[in-house]
Amino acid sequence: MLSKLDGNNEKANTLKKAIKKFYSKLVETNYLLGFHKDEDDSDHAYATSISVIPTLFVYSHMRGSFDKNEIKQIDEMFKKLVKKNEYMFSKKAGVSRYNNHAYYNNNLRLMVSIVTNDLQMYNKSISFFYKQMRENKTDTGLFKFDSKRGECALHYNLHVLSPLMSTLWNLDLQNIDVKNTKLNGSHTIDEIVSIIIDAVNDPRIAIKQNKKLGYTEAARKTCSPDTDTKNFGSDEIRMPYESTFWFAPYFSLTNNIENKDKFIDSMLSNKYSYDGQADSSFVSYFMDYIYLDQNTNKPIEVFKSISFDDLDF
Repeated sequence: MLSKLDGNNEKANTLKKAIKKFYSKLVETNYLLGFHKDEDDSDHAYATSISVIPTLFVYSHMRGSFDKNEIKQIDEMFKKLVKKNEYMFSKKAGVSRYNNHAYYNNNLRLMVSIVTNDLQMYNKSISFFYKQMRENKTDTGLFKFDSKRGECALHYNLHVLSPLMSTLWNLDLQNIDVKNTKLNGSHTIDEIVSIIIDAVNDPRIAIKQNKKLGYTEAARKTCSPDTDTKNFGSDEIRMPYESTFWFAPYFSLTNNIENKDKFIDSMLSNKYSYDGQADSSFVSYFMDYIYLDQNTNKPIEVFKSISFDDLDF
C-alpha cells in the first residue's frame, strides 16, 4: 500500500484521499478515546497500545500530505490516547506497570513521541523504558515480573520480546546504542534473548527462576490452555504458541549468529511468521525489506537446510 502512495497517479491520489478521510473521521468521532478504561485494570492500555500502532504507522508516512491544522488535530488525538493510557504507569496499576502490558504501552508512547516530534514525551518514554528494564532484572536475564506467572512464565517472557524489539529498533533509529548496553543493568539484549531461547529448550530454567522469585497467583494460568505443556514433577509449563517474528528486528540489529543458530534449532523457528495480534507492535511490520540480514542484505531466513540424507524413503 505504501508503495502505491508514493506514486502521483489517479490510483495513488484516490487512495490518499480515502486514507485522509479515515483520519479525519477518527478525529471527528473521537473513536480512539472512546473505549472504557478501568483504573485498576491495565487491559485498556495494553489492548489499545497494540491495536493502534498500524494506524500510527500509516499516518507517519502520510503526515506530510495533511495541512497544518489537520496535523495538529491528528497529532493531538494520538497524544491524548497516550495520556489516557498513562494511568498504568502509576503505582495504582501494581505489577502491571512493569510487565508485558507496560512494554506495549510505553512502546506506543515512544513511537507517538517520534512521529509527533514531542521531546518531552520522548524523554519520558526512554526514561521509563530503562526503569522497567532495571525493575525486571534477574540473575539469569529472564524478566522478573513475567517470570512469576507459574505455568505461563515462559509464554510471557516471550510475549515481552515483541514490544521490546520494536522499542530497541526505534531507539536505534534515533542513534541510541541498544546493542552493547546492559539494558537491565546486568544483561545485553543478546544475553536476554539467549537465556530465553535456553529456557524454551529447557523449561526448567523458567521454573527455577519462578521458584526463586515467588509466584504472582493472580497472574498464573492467564495464557492459553490450548497449547503443549511440559511437566517436571509437580511443575507444569505451557510451551510457546505465539509468533516469533520479533526475531527479525532482533537479528537485523545485532547480527548475533550464535543466537540465530540457537533460534533455528529451537521450536521457535517453527513459529516465525507475522501475526496481526502479537506483532502489530512493529511499526514497520509489513515492510519485510526493513529487517535485513546484515550478511546477505536480504530478508532474514531462519529455516534449517535439508539435504537428501535427512529424508526417509
